[in-house]
Amino acid sequence: MSKTMIMDHPLVQHKVSLLRNKNTGTKEFKELVCELATLLCYEATRDLPTEEVEIETPIAVAKTRMLSGRKLALVPILRAGLGMVDGILKGLGEQLSSFRYTALDSVVRIALIYLLLPRFGMQGFLFVMLVSNLLTSLLNLHRLLHVTGLRVQWMRWVIKPVFSFLCAGAACRFVLQPLTQRLGLPLLAWAVLGAVFTSVIYALFIWLTGCAGPGDFIVRRTRKKAGERDSSV
Repeated sequence: MSKTMIMDHPLVQHKVSLLRNKNTGTKEFKELVCELATLLCYEATRDLPTEEVEIETPIAVAKTRMLSGRKLALVPILRAGLGMVDGILKGLGEQLSSFRYTALDSVVRIALIYLLLPRFGMQGFLFVMLVSNLLTSLLNLHRLLHVTGLRVQWMRWVIKPVFSFLCAGAACRFVLQPLTQRLGLPLLAWAVLGAVFTSVIYALFIWLTGCAGPGDFIVRRTRKKAGERDSSV
């Protein structure tokens, strides 16, 4: 969708009014957000491509239409978007996969807390949170790669970026730090200069290793003009 659409459906207006009411409790608020997300998903997916397929009904073979192309990937922006995930997953039919990952993460977290917390205390709890978040990230990444059909490019996505990061860190440590010490710069100036220097060196190595080109760092004027034309339609 190339333009902003305001949903003025009576059902949406009714639920938004209930959502904004100060007397609405936490449970009702979450349910309303989920219901609104399902309605928004219905409108947002209006232009999805479809294809004609043959299915066998209880009576006869019929020609119907189904979604074509790759599956959708849902990426909530900031924590405020997490409350809408469940409703959108219901509309897209992906709620079961999300439930599996959440259940697995909860089982692993409870088991690790039971085993590690009494023995290691707060350090064990921090380790559990680290493992739990890492597990959730890996499961979501696996699902994202599966539904989008992308293949993991270890050399381009992992090895080269890590190599570039190490080179940038080494350049900051052995080149910039001795120079700033000779100049006697304050700590804040050194931190700002170090961040800029490291970012530039990292981007340079990313470009030299072929992970990205200049067009990935600079917004082209043609794309900007195209976006302005779409927004004015």
